[in-house]
Amino acid sequence: MASSEIYKKNLSVLEKRFPDFAKIVDSSIPMGTIALNKRGEITITAMGEFFFNQHSPVYEAEKRVEHFQKRSPDLLVVIGFSPLYHLAALQKTFCGKKICVYEPMPGLAKTVLSSVDCSEILEDP
Repeated sequence: MASSEIYKKNLSVLEKRFPDFAKIVDSSIPMGTIALNKRGEITITAMGEFFFNQHSPVYEAEKRVEHFQKRSPDLLVVIGFSPLYHLAALQKTFCGKKICVYEPMPGLAKTVLSSVDCSEILEDP
């Protein structure tokens, strides 16, 4: 799927669920760079820094979420949308719990939404 198709699909879901944020993201200038590591996992750099471990971001996200498994929160508040590995791990671990995401860099979200099909995660109530 081409990046413009991926972005349109993601934006469509975002517009239905979070119309105000969709407008902010759509009007933002893309920020950061997406690359694949040796395992084919997406890595993101912005402002010269990697978001998550560049060698094993999925593993790092899962390990971070393990820390919270002993708790049973009704609401999870997450700062940062990208690169979604942590959100996928949270959804898997805390199935049925509410997850609220605050993204302080909408341009970074636009880069991710242009590169990765996030529709399944975005559609999850």
